[in-house]
Amino acid sequence: MLVESLPAGGTWTYPESPSTARPTLRGTDASERLEAIRGQDSVIIGGGGGDQLVGHVGRNSFKYEKPTDSLESDADRITNFNPKDDRIDVSRMLKKLNITEVKLTEGPPQQVGDMQLAYLRPQEIGVLTIKVTPEGENFAVHVDGVHLTEKISSYSINPNSPGSVL
Repeated sequence: MLVESLPAGGTWTYPESPSTARPTLRGTDASERLEAIRGQDSVIIGGGGGDQLVGHVGRNSFKYEKPTDSLESDADRITNFNPKDDRIDVSRMLKKLNITEVKLTEGPPQQVGDMQLAYLRPQEIGVLTIKVTPEGENFAVHVDGVHLTEKISSYSINPNSPGSVL
């Protein structure tokens, strides 16, 4: 699948003033291109299908609510990701699945809660993979141009805390 060929999609919702909440772009179960608002903090929720999620200047949060939002066989691709400002938020998904602990592993995830950060060369793609069920596909996200194992110096995943992100 050519990522560039994906159609633009999703629906924006904006918080009522006064609010510190950020505008949210929610995708569908189709594969689509979802792009943050330039220069504004944004939340992007891809939904199912292998989406292309595009960040821009500002703090972008790429949220995942269920494992089928981004499976290994049809993983989302995040572009223009800035590890200093942007976040990949899996807290809601983990809480729904009653995963209370996430453990970073060096190899592929074997047990529920295992997480692997890998870097594919020469494609220059960082890959986040989490085993979320005993059987079936793992949750996975591809991040273009970011070496996750070098860029993410600390991570916190606590499913009981709504702000837990990578």
